[in-house]
Amino acid sequence: MKLIEELSMKDVHLTISDSEGQLRELFETIKDYTQMGHSFTVVIDPGDEDYEKSFYIDGDGSDKINDIDIKEVDDDDTEN
Repeated sequence: MKLIEELSMKDVHLTISDSEGQLRELFETIKDYTQMGHSFTVVIDPGDEDYEKSFYIDGDGSDKINDIDIKEVDDDDTEN
């Protein structure tokens, strides 16, 4: 009997505008919390029935951010 489904590793690249550092802090906080095996829900726009969306993060091993590599880029280096 297979107790744990095979983990699917993904390499994701994001190019973001983060003037106040909030997106960086969000991703780093999720990374930190999943490293200690903590499961939690991330809620986007709570209380707004048109836009609220929840994401469950299973930090007990199956969901985690292994690494965050942040680089500053020139506006000329982005497509949008």
